[in-house]
Amino acid sequence: MTKTIYQDWIVEIGRDPNHREDNAAQRDSPEPDEGLLAEVNRAIKTLPDSEQDFIHLYYFSGQTLMEIARKFNISYSRAGNIHGRIIRKLKKELA
Repeated sequence: MTKTIYQDWIVEIGRDPNHREDNAAQRDSPEPDEGLLAEVNRAIKTLPDSEQDFIHLYYFSGQTLMEIARKFNISYSRAGNIHGRIIRKLKKELA
């Protein structure tokens, strides 16, 4: 299930430059293009370890921003800001 969420997120970012970070993934999205998947994985690897961990927890493990905030000992608001910053970095790397 979390793999599907991640794949949907990849497809959404790849298709829509105005992708909203807080938009829930559509479960009926088609499988992502292998090239796009490789590009996103490459972009994720350019992030610092803590940001890679954040992405893993949110998109692979399916944890909520509140759960991640507790894990990192930060506020929910700060977790949302970090998530947005990471998404902007990934979009820039993928552009």
